[in-house]
Amino acid sequence: GTAGLIGDFNTFVCNWLATESSLAECDLKVTSSCTVQECATEYGMQCFDPGMCDEGTFRLVDGDIEQEGRVEVCYYGVWGAICDADWNEIDAYVLCRQLGYDGGLAPVAYNESRFQDGIYPIVWSLIDCQGWEKNIMDCTRKDYLRFSTCSRFNTAGVLCAEDCVD
Repeated sequence: GTAGLIGDFNTFVCNWLATESSLAECDLKVTSSCTVQECATEYGMQCFDPGMCDEGTFRLVDGDIEQEGRVEVCYYGVWGAICDADWNEIDAYVLCRQLGYDGGLAPVAYNESRFQDGIYPIVWSLIDCQGWEKNIMDCTRKDYLRFSTCSRFNTAGVLCAEDCVD
């Protein structure tokens, strides 16, 4: 955390559309005697290598079994989590069917990072499936540039239930 005064505090000011290819293209704002009120929020940055996954693919991560976990989507070549805002059983149903889990039991939608927070950015929010979609990419949603807040404690998860046979 920040306490007291910070001298010569440097801030990178980049285009909100992220059109820069490096931080060298951003403006550097130099301030002296930055107070706690002026610098109350600290920001961090984590870089990922685009091309680490195939666009539009999904995976379930950090579950105890293969059919459950935090929902992650490959978005612009980088894995990303989904915000749990409005995440429900219909959304979970479409995703589970897409992943090949279309057994007789209804899926369970989890909120509040049931399967840990993850390390990747939250890239989608407010997914709204109707239930007829074959791919969750066909559902309405907001991408990361169009929603303002979603805490790391609010990632979506799912249990894609299958009929068990003894």
